[in-house]
Amino acid sequence: MDWLKEPSDERPADTMKSGRSTPNLTDSNADPSKSMVRNFQLLDMLPELDPDDQLAVFERVIRSPRPQVRQRALGLGAAILSDSRLLKYLHEDDDVRRNAAVEMLKLRRRRSLELACALLSDEESDVVVQAIQVLAHLRDRQAVEPLARVLEHDDPNVVQEAILALARIGDVRGLPAILPHLKGIPWVQAAALEAVGRLGSSEHVGEIEPLLADPDLEPLVIEALAKIGGITALRALARHWMEHGEQFEPAFVLRRLAEVIEGLTCTPPEIEGLEEALRRTVDDRVKEVRLAASRCLASLRGKSRSLWMF
Repeated sequence: MDWLKEPSDERPADTMKSGRSTPNLTDSNADPSKSMVRNFQLLDMLPELDPDDQLAVFERVIRSPRPQVRQRALGLGAAILSDSRLLKYLHEDDDVRRNAAVEMLKLRRRRSLELACALLSDEESDVVVQAIQVLAHLRDRQAVEPLARVLEHDDPNVVQEAILALARIGDVRGLPAILPHLKGIPWVQAAALEAVGRLGSSEHVGEIEPLLADPDLEPLVIEALAKIGGITALRALARHWMEHGEQFEPAFVLRRLAEVIEGLTCTPPEIEGLEEALRRTVDDRVKEVRLAASRCLASLRGKSRSLWMF
């Protein structure tokens, strides 16, 4: 099919050479409604045009402010543009073309996997970040090892994106490469905590619990512990609340504590002083704190009774 051929770079993209009916790319621009209709007409013509004409049409319609037009153009572009054209777009300074290339690679799904993995070695950090975003969207487990190697990159923005991509893919094989970054710079630490919360287990609680002492990381650690769940996380959260509950939003900590209790599949352990502290907090002057403490207490008692009776 000749419409799959790569356009030439020897002349400007808006110069039409097709022997077929040449579309007019300058009409109807003044009236937005007519412009949208015209853009759809151009997209309908796209498969019938010569490669250079296709490119000219495509590069017009991707700049449309209309999401319907742009989305259809991206779908067609994902089908007809070559890898080399997408690579060229990714390396350009034109934000519209660069972002369009990322979206088209996402639309290609698994067909983009090999190319996106290869781009992880690109010399430009921005291109590596874009490749990581594509891989995060694909969520293909074959990308875990290539992404794990990217965690040694010199650019912390690249490292942060790669950590979040590994967390999104959800494969625990990426965790060993992520754990050292719990001691990285703040925004990389934040990404690592997000990943540990998604991928970690009770054995990782001890690695993140000390970070509760950092006020900037405290809420992220609490969230990560709540996502990990289980008895070890419960003990860590309970200990932190009883010792430092007034230093951070107590309602937030108690809600996460309740989530962990409710997620247990066994009888909650006896944690010295926890029920007594919760009973005192039920009378707190702040409504949100009272409700959260009551939820914890009810969950502890209810979980114990229901599991024991079962």
